[in-house]
Amino acid sequence: MIKRDYIMDMIEQFTTFIARLMGLKKLNQFLKARQLIGEVYTSKLGVNEDIINSLMYNDLIKIVSDMEDMDIEKCTLLAKLLKEDGKILIEQGKKEKGFNFLLKSLNIFLVIRLKNEYVKKVDFDAEITDVLNEVKLYELLDSTKHLLFKYYENNGDYALAEDILYQLLDAESYSKTIVSEGINFYNRLLDKTKCKLSAGNLPIDEVIEGKKYLISQCIKRNYEI
Repeated sequence: MIKRDYIMDMIEQFTTFIARLMGLKKLNQFLKARQLIGEVYTSKLGVNEDIINSLMYNDLIKIVSDMEDMDIEKCTLLAKLLKEDGKILIEQGKKEKGFNFLLKSLNIFLVIRLKNEYVKKVDFDAEITDVLNEVKLYELLDSTKHLLFKYYENNGDYALAEDILYQLLDAESYSKTIVSEGINFYNRLLDKTKCKLSAGNLPIDEVIEGKKYLISQCIKRNYEI
């Protein structure tokens, strides 16, 4: 009951915060908007902009979770703040820093979504889609693509997962690790029904061809299958 009250209180406070933030953004008061975000970083999560700038997303997860198992509520708040902060930074013309914040937001949303089966998936899917739209003009890091690959497969978006897989194959020069990961991906899909594969826009014949292709790459590179 205490945990539920805490969560409901956080949701109510965040709703009020977002309303204030949107008001400042409409007035183009970006400095005040970022100051407001900074106050929440400090008061609710115990971090500041210097810490956010200097640490990777996985280290930020550990800090706001007090080095324990992932605190979903705090990590969700962090991801939401980073998303809004990143958008404002881009509006200010600070595109590189804004992209960095958005990328950390995306990674944290993906980790929460992949590691916690009890989260409300539709809400996180909407957040992930929102951030992806914001960063679509930028090249994502391979580490983020690995998370996206798992996320799309987990979500049943098999064609999108395959698109990311081939980006990773090119980026990693068809290394044994990524080729093996690709073959395992196709093996998992072969256990799906034709109906599920079609719903994921990757018909069974394309799955079979994809697996054959990667096996041929193993033979070409003398990888053990």
